Amino acid sequence: MGPAHGLVPTPDVSPSQWSRAAVEAMDADAIRAVMPTPPVSGGAAADRIATALGTPNQIGEKAAVTAFVVRRFVDRGLLVDLSATPDETLHHPGQVDPVCRRTHLAELVAADTPLAALAQQAAPA
Repeated sequence: MGPAHGLVPTPDVSPSQWSRAAVEAMDADAIRAVMPTPPVSGGAAADRIATALGTPNQIGEKAAVTAFVVRRFVDRGLLVDLSATPDETLHHPGQVDPVCRRTHLAELVAADTPLAALAQQAAPA
């Protein structure tokens, strides 16, 4: 159990998501006080995953791993979304790092990458 045990209730929408009412009832300041590092955005989590795969996302180039994949990881229960907004996700770095060390990370990313992106990557230049 992490240091936020008792401060963060069990997710009530899905195994990794809370309702707006549940999030608004949480004591954000108390949770921040026990988190050693601030949460990272879905884009930053995608960057960490891409780097772990040896294909770092580069500014101005097509991303190897996108925030869409990170959202799918939330749906799979691999990551928890700490954000209360539907437009972005926030993740505890302590959850992202173990995902980056998963043995079958490349297969997980490939399974959650939209088919159009895969087809574009496979097309000859």
